Amino acid sequence: KFEADEPSMTAAEKAEREAAIQADFREYKALLQTQQADIDAKERLVMKQIFTEIDEAVAKIGARDGYYLILEGNTRSGAIYYAASLDMSQRVIDELNGES
Repeated sequence: KFEADEPSMTAAEKAEREAAIQADFREYKALLQTQQADIDAKERLVMKQIFTEIDEAVAKIGARDGYYLILEGNTRSGAIYYAASLDMSQRVIDELNGES
């Protein structure tokens, strides 16, 4: 609408309309940031719950099957080597799905 009306507007009207558009944009941007922060907080909460469930499943398997130590299987965990036969990822998934 601004572009359609612009040719017939005075300089003061253009400045006023541009200021209103910029204010609306700032308001939209602030709302977007607030909503993104809410989404991020909810994501952190859900991920915390998921990791808690995984930890509980791993602890249950470890206690039940007599493990003394269970390390994460990713490269950032500090485990330099482990035999693939020791990978218990599928067992944890089964435990989480109630299949054990």
